[in-house]
Amino acid sequence: MAALEEQRLQVGLYVIGSAIEMAEPQVLSYRALKGPAAIKETPRPAWYPSAEVRPAKPNALPDWNAIYPLARRAMKSFRDGGSGFETTLDSWQIAARPVIASREACVSCHNGQVELNQLIGVCSTAQ
Repeated sequence: MAALEEQRLQVGLYVIGSAIEMAEPQVLSYRALKGPAAIKETPRPAWYPSAEVRPAKPNALPDWNAIYPLARRAMKSFRDGGSGFETTLDSWQIAARPVIASREACVSCHNGQVELNQLIGVCSTAQ
């Protein structure tokens, strides 16, 4: 985090769960998509489910509705064996990587709903 701040990069983080494959955006499922978490001075989006609508700042992070289809596409890509997903949205570079249940602790925290070495979600950044 310190290195990102030192380089004055604008970065937002999104966490995408497997519910993204089933839930439509209007359901506002936090199990499907969480974020963005904005790093320091990064302009936050005008809207996402846990916040009130406010005026969009110039070059703001992609909002929840804009990122949702990309998040769904990334999850499908990883289910089909992809190892990375990159695209652009407005002026933001979007990168997504799979999150694998690589330890028993992952399986236990997910209450046995996932198996060891199974895809459990996606971590995505906007830069």
